[in-house]
Amino acid sequence: MFKLLGTRGTGKTYELCREASKNENSVIVCSNPLAMKEKIKSYGFSDIECVAYNEIKKVSKKKNDIYIDEIDNFLLELYPTIFGYTGSLE
Repeated sequence: MFKLLGTRGTGKTYELCREASKNENSVIVCSNPLAMKEKIKSYGFSDIECVAYNEIKKVSKKKNDIYIDEIDNFLLELYPTIFGYTGSLE
Protein backbone atom coordinates (compact mmCIF):
# COMPACT_ATOMS: atom_id res chain seq x y z
CA MET A 1 0.00 0.00 0.00
CA PHE A 2 1.24 3.48 -0.77
CA LYS A 3 0.12 6.87 0.51
CA LEU A 4 -0.06 10.08 -1.47
CA LEU A 5 0.07 13.02 0.91
CA GLY A 6 0.22 16.68 0.07
CA THR A 7 -1.62 19.96 0.04
CA ARG A 8 -4.41 20.82 -2.38
CA GLY A 9 -3.40 21.11 -6.01
CA THR A 10 -0.17 19.12 -5.76
CA GLY A 11 -1.19 16.25 -8.05
CA LYS A 12 -2.29 13.58 -5.56
CA THR A 13 -5.36 12.59 -7.54
CA TYR A 14 -3.39 12.54 -10.79
CA GLU A 15 -0.84 10.16 -9.25
CA LEU A 16 -3.64 7.98 -7.87
CA CYS A 17 -5.17 7.76 -11.35
CA ARG A 18 -1.78 7.05 -12.92
CA GLU A 19 -1.22 4.14 -10.54
CA ALA A 20 -4.76 2.82 -11.04
CA SER A 21 -4.35 2.94 -14.82
CA LYS A 22 -1.58 0.33 -14.62
CA ASN A 23 -4.00 -2.49 -13.75
CA GLU A 24 -7.23 -3.29 -15.56
CA ASN A 25 -8.75 -4.61 -12.31
CA SER A 26 -8.44 -1.26 -10.54
CA VAL A 27 -11.26 0.80 -9.11
CA ILE A 28 -11.14 4.29 -7.66
CA VAL A 29 -13.45 4.87 -4.72
CA CYS A 30 -14.39 8.54 -4.41
CA SER A 31 -17.08 10.99 -3.35
CA ASN A 32 -18.29 11.80 -6.88
CA PRO A 33 -17.68 9.08 -9.50
CA LEU A 34 -19.01 11.18 -12.40
CA ALA A 35 -16.64 14.05 -11.62
CA MET A 36 -13.76 11.60 -11.15
CA LYS A 37 -14.47 10.04 -14.56
CA GLU A 38 -14.15 13.51 -16.09
CA LYS A 39 -10.85 14.09 -14.26
CA ILE A 40 -9.55 10.73 -15.43
CA LYS A 41 -10.45 11.62 -19.01
CA SER A 42 -8.83 15.05 -18.72
CA TYR A 43 -5.65 13.40 -17.41
CA GLY A 44 -5.53 11.21 -20.51
CA PHE A 45 -6.39 7.93 -18.81
CA SER A 46 -9.32 5.69 -19.65
CA ASP A 47 -11.12 2.55 -18.54
CA ILE A 48 -10.70 3.11 -14.81
CA GLU A 49 -13.83 2.19 -12.91
CA CYS A 50 -15.05 4.69 -10.32
CA VAL A 51 -17.55 4.10 -7.54
CA ALA A 52 -18.89 6.11 -4.63
CA TYR A 53 -17.60 5.52 -1.12
CA ASN A 54 -20.76 3.69 -0.07
CA GLU A 55 -20.40 1.26 -2.99
CA ILE A 56 -17.02 -0.16 -1.94
CA LYS A 57 -18.52 -3.42 -0.67
CA LYS A 58 -19.98 -4.09 -4.12
CA VAL A 59 -16.59 -3.99 -5.83
CA SER A 60 -14.15 -5.15 -3.18
CA LYS A 61 -14.83 -8.82 -3.93
CA LYS A 62 -14.27 -8.57 -7.67
CA LYS A 63 -11.48 -6.00 -7.90
CA ASN A 64 -7.84 -6.60 -7.09
CA ASP A 65 -6.65 -3.02 -6.64
CA ILE A 66 -8.77 -0.48 -4.78
CA TYR A 67 -7.62 3.14 -4.74
CA ILE A 68 -9.33 5.57 -2.38
CA ASP A 69 -9.39 9.27 -3.21
CA GLU A 70 -9.49 11.46 -0.07
CA ILE A 71 -9.29 8.87 2.71
CA ASP A 72 -10.55 11.35 5.33
CA ASN A 73 -13.81 11.86 3.44
CA PHE A 74 -14.10 8.11 2.89
CA LEU A 75 -13.88 7.43 6.62
CA LEU A 76 -16.35 10.16 7.49
CA GLU A 77 -18.86 8.95 4.90
CA LEU A 78 -18.84 5.40 6.21
CA TYR A 79 -18.26 6.15 9.89
CA PRO A 80 -19.56 9.65 10.71
CA THR A 81 -18.77 9.34 14.40
CA ILE A 82 -15.00 9.12 13.88
CA PHE A 83 -13.40 12.14 15.48
CA GLY A 84 -9.73 11.33 15.05
CA TYR A 85 -7.19 8.81 13.89
CA THR A 86 -3.46 8.29 13.65
CA GLY A 87 -1.27 7.38 10.72
CA SER A 88 2.39 6.89 9.93
CA LEU A 89 4.35 8.66 7.24
CA GLU A 90 6.47 5.85 5.82
